[in-house]
Amino acid sequence: MADVIKLWYLIQGDTQPFLLPVSADKRIVNLRKGIWERGKNSILGGINAKDLVLWKVDEEIMVEPAAGLAKRVADCPPKQSKLESGHDVSTHFPAPVNENILHIFVERPILEQRQREYSDPEPDINPIWSRREQTVGRLFERLQSQGLVYIRGTPASGKSTLLKLVHEHIRRRRPEAIVRIVKAWPQGTFHEWGNPIDRFRRLIPGYPFSNPRNTYILFDNGHQTYWDGGLWEYFIKDQVQSGFLYRAVLFCGYGNPSNRPVWYSGGAPPVIGPWSRVSLRRQNERGGDDDEEGVGLLLSRPEFDEYMANLKYFPLDSRFRDMVYEWTTGHAGAIDAIWQIIKSEKQNGSLEAYTVEDFYQLNPWEAFFTKLGRADFVCGLPTKIEMQNPNVANVMRKLLKNWTIGTGETEEEKEAVRTCHENGWIQADLIKASLFDEKIVYSFASPLHRVYISQQFTLPDAQTPHKTVADLTFDIIQRFKPVQLSGSTLDGTLLTPRPIEARYRDEFYRRLGELVGDCVRISPEFLTGANAKKGCIDFFLPTQRWGISITYEGNGLQGRCERVGLHSAYGAWLTSSNMIDWIILNCCREVPEDPHEDVSNLFHAVFTEDCTEVIILDNKLKELKEFALVEVTL
Repeated sequence: MADVIKLWYLIQGDTQPFLLPVSADKRIVNLRKGIWERGKNSILGGINAKDLVLWKVDEEIMVEPAAGLAKRVADCPPKQSKLESGHDVSTHFPAPVNENILHIFVERPILEQRQREYSDPEPDINPIWSRREQTVGRLFERLQSQGLVYIRGTPASGKSTLLKLVHEHIRRRRPEAIVRIVKAWPQGTFHEWGNPIDRFRRLIPGYPFSNPRNTYILFDNGHQTYWDGGLWEYFIKDQVQSGFLYRAVLFCGYGNPSNRPVWYSGGAPPVIGPWSRVSLRRQNERGGDDDEEGVGLLLSRPEFDEYMANLKYFPLDSRFRDMVYEWTTGHAGAIDAIWQIIKSEKQNGSLEAYTVEDFYQLNPWEAFFTKLGRADFVCGLPTKIEMQNPNVANVMRKLLKNWTIGTGETEEEKEAVRTCHENGWIQADLIKASLFDEKIVYSFASPLHRVYISQQFTLPDAQTPHKTVADLTFDIIQRFKPVQLSGSTLDGTLLTPRPIEARYRDEFYRRLGELVGDCVRISPEFLTGANAKKGCIDFFLPTQRWGISITYEGNGLQGRCERVGLHSAYGAWLTSSNMIDWIILNCCREVPEDPHEDVSNLFHAVFTEDCTEVIILDNKLKELKEFALVEVTL
């Protein structure tokens, strides 16, 4: 009679080993059936016994403590040899056996359905997309030269679309290449997915490949890999960055823009050089701003125009296209949100071009933001419930006020900034703080994101003590800080110096917030570079139902006077929120030459060269007030 031996087994994905007796004269195939019987109603459900792969553990690994065995095996994979089905058990495990060590590791097959959850062999290309030939071509060049490209962008910014376009481009440029798309990465499951090689074999069909130097692996949702040190150390660092055995692109919802390690709740990816990093805004290989030679997730103007031209439903007026690009700066999700809104509005098959006036007439202020809130666009922003978190709300307020925010001053604020960043609500970028120093700053993904957030704050019950919008405006001007008017400021989307006229609007908004708190809404056009050329209300106070429009040196003044008129399309857009009073404030350095006697809502703020004094004039150029501005923080 053959000896009966007891062997310890650990099934991949299980947390506990088990002891199973077997006759020494049995074959490995019988052993496999016994293991399957043990786990068929639990961890081996849906798996055939013949598909199990048994590996003999060739190193002594103590079973006890059993609760930590799976983690020990995953963290430090032992040497193993495959057990062939026709072999006798006694050939590999002659009696007596040590009953205190692990004998067999059981590898489960990855189910086809589950593999599809993580990989996508051939993506579909939507014919209306911009092919983004220039951007994709430059990304491919970087991929060829660097081996790794690390792309970071907030949700709905076009990462998955760009991934598919890169896939298509590689196929076209390198027909013989192997290209794999990894759609997702399992979260924190060392026990289930085993060691790095095992994970890659299961999650990347065909790995390891026979010709790695001609193999490209594209990771969607790449931020899901941050926890997996094995992926980064074994594959990204050793096989991509160091040896160029493979080429890889990671499309991540958030990540590190700097040359220094940054820790996230899901882990800390290794530092990646500037030549491999790609953000929302277009940057060149040295990490500098460069619209002509740079690469970024945001659509360039030609790419935006290509996308608009592919929308064949009805023509779009050029002024309307300009407005959409200014509001979105090429953010794919924001562009699509506006398109879906206007697409649903176009009636009776008219061939006339959709205009700015059509937009304002068909989209009352509140209705527009309600529709916007139903689009995928808001995936990249906190909900009203999440805005109830005071720390999150304070981060949003600082961004509205200052365009950008640093990593945080207090631990509480640092944690809130990290939360906002990891949720994809803000984008991280690197700017030069000085000649030899760089710092990470965060901003909204587009002007429209910033405007939408300004609408989400709950209106306070408190009323301003000012009786008129003019009284409020004069009080705000007294609070201006000269240094804010003379220094350079940064645009939260482009991170480039803003024009001088923008400084007055930015400073007005900062001081307005001090007086009325959350009781202020930003107009989309307040944030656009072409704002001075048009007439628009920059700020709207819904509690008081007041509107404020700001211009500089009279630029577009006539247009503003006409455009905010209540009989215009734009005026109708604003009066849909029951605006009962409004003002136009013209900030300037010299006294205007011509009065505007027919525009009683117009006032001029004339600043001295050093911005330390200001005189207020009415529409007839009559002096009303004079203030001295002081550099004191209120």
